[in-house]
Amino acid sequence: MLVTNIRHRAATTMENPAQIRTQVLQNVSLATLGNIPSVNAMRQVISRSRQQQQLGLPVVQHRRDLVIPNAYAQYEPQPEILEQYLLVDTGVGDENSFFIIGRESHATWLCRGDVFPHGPFDFHYSNVLIN
Repeated sequence: MLVTNIRHRAATTMENPAQIRTQVLQNVSLATLGNIPSVNAMRQVISRSRQQQQLGLPVVQHRRDLVIPNAYAQYEPQPEILEQYLLVDTGVGDENSFFIIGRESHATWLCRGDVFPHGPFDFHYSNVLIN
């Protein structure tokens, strides 16, 4: 029951392991306190529970079908400061779609036209939409 509660809190909250341990151990009996897992074992249970909750992007058959969610298109250089990581996306449905990824703060070079693409696509700066 104790480990189940740890797994549940790990999956439903973003508390750190020490906070989860404190919350779960608040209302347990003395008999249960004698059988609690070690701190390292609890951390491992929490880590594994959270890894199971994280689902990856769906597998697509062609790059024209790939949709990148905002959670994957942004970078957090400092807490609560987000900047675009997906700089260019030619769009869903484009047979020759491509992406340019990098930090938004370092993307001034893209506007200068100092880009030398490599790949099986025809790159025209006029067709690129920068967010």
